[in-house]
Amino acid sequence: TWRVSREAIRMKKPSIGQRIIHEEPAFSRKHEGKVVLLLSSQFVYRTDDNELRFCMYNEIWKADGKKTGSRNK
Repeated sequence: TWRVSREAIRMKKPSIGQRIIHEEPAFSRKHEGKVVLLLSSQFVYRTDDNELRFCMYNEIWKADGKKTGSRNK
């Protein structure tokens, strides 16, 4: 049977429409975008340059605090 680890249960998850900042220190880069899809172990977000990017829940990311509205599609 498949088990969910305690760590996986405690991982924070963003909500659809939330703006996030995703840091990738191994590649010296940081991306910002709006969450468009939640999956079981990762989420998908769209950057301001209209790129779709993936982020695992246990990677380095945080809410960026900017308001999202209909103008910020």
